[in-house]
Amino acid sequence: MPKHYRYYARLEADPEGGLQVTFPDVPEAITGGADEAEARVNAAEALGLALRGILAMGRPLPRPLANQADLMPIAVEPNTAFKLAVIEAFNESGISKSELARRLGRGETEARR
Repeated sequence: MPKHYRYYARLEADPEGGLQVTFPDVPEAITGGADEAEARVNAAEALGLALRGILAMGRPLPRPLANQADLMPIAVEPNTAFKLAVIEAFNESGISKSELARRLGRGETEARR
């Protein structure tokens, strides 16, 4: 079953205009938009960037909370979900990047990307 990387976001009026989006489970992801449609698009992008950053720091991804009445579900874009799944699988494999490079017949620098 594919992972969707869906978290719940809080959408609030921004004092400077427009809307602000925050994620209780992923405080690194903060964004906004002029209207709800733009805020949702920006929220999916901000969530994906924050989750990739968490994995890059070697931390596990937080577990999403159950839905609450004042929160809306936001999922990362499908291509970002794929990247996150690959990174998580690699991290769980226990294989070092140098070992991955050796197995792929590539340089270690290339495997780090």
